[in-house]
Amino acid sequence: HIAHGTDDKQAVRSTSTMLMALQRAFAAVILACAAVASATPTVVVGELFTDLLAFPRANGKATCRLDTRQRLRLGNAPWLSGAHLRGGTVPTLRELRETMLSEAFVFNESRQHCVGDPSVMPHRLGPLNLCVQGFPRLGSRMLFDQYSLEVILLTRWLQEAPICEEEKGSCGARMVIVPSLIFHHTVAVGRSWSWKYCMTAPLAAEYWRRVAFRYFTPGTAGPLIVVPESYAWFSQSSFILLRALSLMPAEFRARVCILTTMSNQQQAFRRLAGFGQPWQSGAEAELQRRVRLQQERARLSALGTLDARTALALLPTAPLMITVPTPVGVFQHDLRWDLSWASSADYNPRLRTISLLWSADLSRNGEEHTLLVTKASNVRNRLSSALARANAICSGDRSRCVKCAPHAPLCASVPKSTFKDTARSALCIEPPGDTLGRSHAFVALLTGCIPVLVEGGHPAYPEEEPTWWPWRAAPGISGDTSPLRGLTLDYSAFSLLPDGGGSKNSEAAIRLVNESAFLAADEQRLSRMRAELARVAPLFVYARQRPPAGAPEDAFERLRETLARVLLVRV
Repeated sequence: HIAHGTDDKQAVRSTSTMLMALQRAFAAVILACAAVASATPTVVVGELFTDLLAFPRANGKATCRLDTRQRLRLGNAPWLSGAHLRGGTVPTLRELRETMLSEAFVFNESRQHCVGDPSVMPHRLGPLNLCVQGFPRLGSRMLFDQYSLEVILLTRWLQEAPICEEEKGSCGARMVIVPSLIFHHTVAVGRSWSWKYCMTAPLAAEYWRRVAFRYFTPGTAGPLIVVPESYAWFSQSSFILLRALSLMPAEFRARVCILTTMSNQQQAFRRLAGFGQPWQSGAEAELQRRVRLQQERARLSALGTLDARTALALLPTAPLMITVPTPVGVFQHDLRWDLSWASSADYNPRLRTISLLWSADLSRNGEEHTLLVTKASNVRNRLSSALARANAICSGDRSRCVKCAPHAPLCASVPKSTFKDTARSALCIEPPGDTLGRSHAFVALLTGCIPVLVEGGHPAYPEEEPTWWPWRAAPGISGDTSPLRGLTLDYSAFSLLPDGGGSKNSEAAIRLVNESAFLAADEQRLSRMRAELARVAPLFVYARQRPPAGAPEDAFERLRETLARVLLVRV
């Protein structure tokens, strides 16, 4: 590059593009070779268990026994035809592919608001072609549907993968995408929170029993069973589903891969689920653990000391959990979505009039519930108090605090707006809430605000475990030995990870605020971090369709590559 006089930044960009292309080609080769070898599809989408949620549900709960008239009145399920309602049936995936899981329904352009629309942000603030998908039942309010993950993933898979309708088997595929139990409930009843009250242990057990009966045969090399889940794992319903899985055979459990918006598991879930091993809730760490188990079996076998009991103890017994990005209404509108404006020579950093942004409801403070006591983390209270002490301007309930940039002392006078706020901010402080992650961090990331990711301090989770943000590289695992090498991200390059978490006590919270304020004043370092943010941002966005050759890969493509690697290193 020096010999040819190539600019360093251009060299880095071209090298990065080339590496991404090679990475995607490698994943495609893995899947293509598997398909050629077996002459069958590599990935299929499993048909629904159409009678799993028979109407009416006889479990004694009125919210789960919706009759035809109630479902018509709710109007939450436009994919249910009159015939379905009268007959008490649900559509098949083939029918849903034309309605609920169609591109036109999921990525409905009539509900999109793009940069330039006053309800989003002015052109000079926003990334090129950024559009926000409004939630259909909330009219023009810019609230995104953060629970649409499974619908988006199924829609993308159904664009390419066939539907497997076999009563027993996966149509010969090495990977089967199985709709979740909650998705079955959504199809039958519509979008509502009633699934939380309808999730019973017998129903969860029946779901996993049916999955195992259809796709699992003991002692055979069956498919990887991938189950997308739109909701984070912290509620009683989540525990019921996980506990029911733990009661299934260990060989079956190890073949299950759960996609979720946050894979970290609460300590109580770990103790009570009973998977029998110190399994890791981060995908890279768990795959590394499985590889080591396999290596130990091989070593003992070579020494002739591997007995049946030891061999059984060295087999994985828990599901694989993969964190994927939370949908925050931002999609690759025309496959030219771009954040590079934030690091270009034409970018004016003075447009970011807020040095530090805090936007967090103090009631979502994070709690651990046990039989004897409820412990609150108070992370959000400590951080908002530290911001107030640092002369930030806060609302009465401290749910929004801003520390204005020196050149914009009146920044707080602008009305609150989710996307405008983050687009106007240099750094966005993102504390844990009900879980260790939160959707607002992705709003920050996708609008060029450097996220300050607060770790630890939540009493329900192990203090020593990192927050498993999507694609995050596991600490302590070398890139050369990682089973997901080339597919994980160094979060410290585009976000601030405060030393010690910054949430354990009031002093730590004050240090976090001071460290963030110091970084907000370092425009040179911020520029480098924004450049890296621009490079990785597409990996947190779901495109409407598979990006063409040469376009940045989106979150779905990175997920495909990750699952291809899981198949390659599967043990």
